[in-house]
Amino acid sequence: MNYSAKVLESVATKPGCWNYQKIGVFDGDSQIGEYIRNYSHYGDTTFCPFELRGKWYALYSQDYTATIIPV
Repeated sequence: MNYSAKVLESVATKPGCWNYQKIGVFDGDSQIGEYIRNYSHYGDTTFCPFELRGKWYALYSQDYTATIIPV
């Protein structure tokens, strides 16, 4: 598996607030998912895939104050 994350686009919010980012999750060149990050920076660098007991997971950060592991 060759998982990665890329910023797909900036998502405008209300005036005076930072924009969000739409982050794509990829396996090689194929997009397999996406999420919105509520901060305009580091969305592609706060993604960390890992394998545990033969199953793939990823740490990622939709919210700039927290990191989650989706199950």
